[in-house]
Amino acid sequence: MKKLLLALFLVPALSMAQEPDYKPNIQIDTITNRINFKGSFNVPGVDQDKLYLRAKDWFNRYFDMMHVYISMADQTRGKIIGRGAGFGNTTTGLVKVGYAFNFNVYIAVEAGIVKYSITDFVELKGVDIEERVPNLVSSDVYVNDEKYRNKKGEFTSAAKKRLYYIEGTGNIISSSLKETLSSDRFDSKLHSDGF
Repeated sequence: MKKLLLALFLVPALSMAQEPDYKPNIQIDTITNRINFKGSFNVPGVDQDKLYLRAKDWFNRYFDMMHVYISMADQTRGKIIGRGAGFGNTTTGLVKVGYAFNFNVYIAVEAGIVKYSITDFVELKGVDIEERVPNLVSSDVYVNDEKYRNKKGEFTSAAKKRLYYIEGTGNIISSSLKETLSSDRFDSKLHSDGF
C-alpha cells in the first residue's frame, strides 16, 4: 500500500517533462459537467458482503497516510462514500509550485459487480488570512471556464498542469480499486461493518 501511495506522488512528478505535449483525457459527466472518473467491473463469484468489506478495507488501506475519512458506509446497501486527497508539484521557471486537491470517492457493490465514481475535485489555493479559511476552487473550472482555453480551444498551460495531476490521480485510484477488489489476498483480515 505504501508503494501505491508513493506512486500517487511520484508518477506525475517523474512525467512532468512530457507535460507540454500532454493532451488531457479527462472524463466529463454529461449531466453535471464535472470531472468524473467512473466505471464498473465484474468480480465473478464474490458476494455483495465480501465486495463491500474489500471496498471498505481498500479505502482504509489506500488512504491510511492521509487525513481522509469515510462519510457514509452501508453494508446492507453495499455503498461507501468517502473523501480523498491528492498532491502534485511542478516547476515554473525557478519557482516550485505545489497543488493539493480533494475529491469524493463513491463505491457501490452488489454480487459480482463493483461500480465507482471519483469526482468533485477541489483544489486548495491557499488560505484567506483575514477569514482564516481555506480558499477552495472547484477543479471543474479548468475544463469549463473559457479563460483556461486558448484561441484554438485547447487547454492553457495552467489548465493542463492541474488536469495532469487530476487525471493521474483518477487513473491510479481506479486501477488500485480494481486490483484490490478483484483479489482475495486480504480477505482473511476483513471484518464486518463497525469502524
